[in-house]
Amino acid sequence: MSKVGSTGAGNITGIGALNLDFQTADIELLLASVQLKRADLIENELRTMVETIKNRNEAMEKLGGVKSDLTTQKTYFDGKTDGSSLIDQKHYDPTGWNKKQLQDAYAANPEAALARALNGEFGPQGKELATLAQSMRAAGISDDTVFKVASGKITAPELDAAMTAVTAKSDSLSATQQMDMIKLQAMQSRRTEAFEVVTNTIKKTGDSRSGIISNMR
Repeated sequence: MSKVGSTGAGNITGIGALNLDFQTADIELLLASVQLKRADLIENELRTMVETIKNRNEAMEKLGGVKSDLTTQKTYFDGKTDGSSLIDQKHYDPTGWNKKQLQDAYAANPEAALARALNGEFGPQGKELATLAQSMRAAGISDDTVFKVASGKITAPELDAAMTAVTAKSDSLSATQQMDMIKLQAMQSRRTEAFEVVTNTIKKTGDSRSGIISNMR
């Protein structure tokens, strides 16, 4: 039976802050406190899950951009699969820039060459390749492929392999994302359930005390 003189809680959020004596506190208040703590823990898990999903969405968006850019680069081969490199295609006509200078720079120091290319030192062609390479690196593609793209040395079959790798990464993230959404919905239901238990417990406690007081009058 509830104790009329026991410590109560003015609102739900106040319960969690109470230092309850498990020997003397109302059982209803104890139950409400436990459920509120459970709801708080679930809410923290929810925040972490939401952040994870957000980051995964951003990663999938990056992969989508990389896949689109690689598809564009593939068109520059004009169907050629003879082993010629990307930089040999008409789109990268050497007029106004030096292909050998670009490739020599990557051979000497790929990281420094990438930075120089992004700054436009090797012309718009070098910058275009470097920008794609940088986005591929951000999407988790291996540096070996990244620098082949940046220097224009990548061939049509290698570009196909890179596109396959990007697609595989995207599909894997998508599958994981679906599982995360299922988990998120389950966690939301558990959180709602916990708060409903707290609310119902407090309401029952209040009704019980009101009845006791009414009977004492």
